[in-house]
Amino acid sequence: MVFNLTDKSIKQLTKNEMKLIEYICSYSQEVAFMSIHELSQATHISQSTISRLPRHLGFDNFKQMKQYIIQNSLSPNEKISATVTQSQSVLEFLQLQKQYLEQSMNHIDLEDFQHIVDHIVKAETIYLFAKGATLALAQLLSFRLRRFKKKVVIMPSSGSEIFETLPLITNQDYMMIFAFQKTPIEAQITIEYCHEQHCPVMMMSSRHLKEKKINHHLYVYRGNEDEYHSSAIAMAYIDALIIEVAKAGGKEYMQYLEDMYQLKENHKTKIQR
Repeated sequence: MVFNLTDKSIKQLTKNEMKLIEYICSYSQEVAFMSIHELSQATHISQSTISRLPRHLGFDNFKQMKQYIIQNSLSPNEKISATVTQSQSVLEFLQLQKQYLEQSMNHIDLEDFQHIVDHIVKAETIYLFAKGATLALAQLLSFRLRRFKKKVVIMPSSGSEIFETLPLITNQDYMMIFAFQKTPIEAQITIEYCHEQHCPVMMMSSRHLKEKKINHHLYVYRGNEDEYHSSAIAMAYIDALIIEVAKAGGKEYMQYLEDMYQLKENHKTKIQR
């Protein structure tokens, strides 16, 4: 689930309030039946902060906020069912994606975007963390970057396997994390480790982040809580990154593409394209 937050309201929230919102959005179905005391124990955030948050979000009290959470917490099946009901045609669905792209663009920080490009170009190794459906985004980005002879590693996304890869990360690398609605525990551990190693971190998400350990953030708006969440906008951002990386790499990167093309041409009678 999501709260309707403006840039102005986000700036007025404290770091703990932002953490609390992230927890509520990630575990809305559980939070809907928690008391203030139980939520405090689960988040390690004081009861006074939890009591103040509803008013800062426009609710009268904690009880009213929980009612909103209950009404707006839907299962994946309910989300896609709602989208099927609302969308009258393919063109209308695509028009929605256009609107979501425009909303995402309203939040883009071009200077921060350029920093992401610079880190990709300079990094010795680019590590990608993605889980579930977002793994497709990591695979696309990896495929494109390897054409520029960039070393890319897709991190194990679950369980203790991440500890096989974490020790390889240095301050010469770059970590890119895809986590839209919540940050998996494996990603949290990865962010903490990267911070200790002075390895910069980027996150692409559908949340407004206030986390100092995340150096760069790409905000992607994917629609209301009761809709099917498409990856179209995230894919567009990845394509935009690739174009800017190609520009930054200049003639050297273009030569890599030409070499690959010639290699394919040399073997086109053996392997059809």
